[in-house]
Amino acid sequence: MVTPINPLKLASSLACSRFTQCQLPEIGSLGSKVIKAADWLLKNGASKADVKAAKVAVSNPHSLFSIDTLHAYIHNKEFNPVADELKIAWDNLGPFIAALYKDG
Repeated sequence: MVTPINPLKLASSLACSRFTQCQLPEIGSLGSKVIKAADWLLKNGASKADVKAAKVAVSNPHSLFSIDTLHAYIHNKEFNPVADELKIAWDNLGPFIAALYKDG
């Protein structure tokens, strides 16, 4: 069975590897890495709206994109997201992911 890719982890890790100033820790929780990436974006011109959904996702344990929930989706075949909720959550994370890859 193929393990699904965690989109928040992938986006944060790939984007922060582009920015040495971000100083993303090699070891640490995904939540701390997302917060570090969001803080770096804010310091470098991103709006609060761009990073809000990502910060809420990692700080609210009941969020669809909380770290615990993402782990459950990946490691528990009986735990699945509701399609409409997943689409909304993904749309909410769009500005954060776009800001990670924005040139400039």
